[in-house]
Amino acid sequence: MEQGKLPIRMIAPGRVFRSDEVDATHSPSFHQIEGLVIDKDISFAVATKTGCAIVPISMNNTCEIFEAHFPKIRKTHVILEYGKPIYPDELDKDTKKHIGEYVRNIIDETIHKNAELI
Repeated sequence: MEQGKLPIRMIAPGRVFRSDEVDATHSPSFHQIEGLVIDKDISFAVATKTGCAIVPISMNNTCEIFEAHFPKIRKTHVILEYGKPIYPDELDKDTKKHIGEYVRNIIDETIHKNAELI
């Protein structure tokens, strides 16, 4: 991804299935939509204006998936961790002004924390 063409944009709607029991509070099947944008100097203005949560996601061992396995993809060990949602409205003014750096630091900390698990 570091040497590929940017931007990378993706929206993935889909149905999710869990092995939970059906009860009055939830169903083991539901719909979910995820979005991903990878680029330089991305603006968080949309999330700030709409109040949408920003969810930091870290993925360790990506070079093993995206670079080392081409042209064939093999099974490998990867750690994918979703961070705590960040709501721009709940941040102080200075952090909100530098929200990209704030999110990047959270992702970097998570990647370094999980590096020893690979």
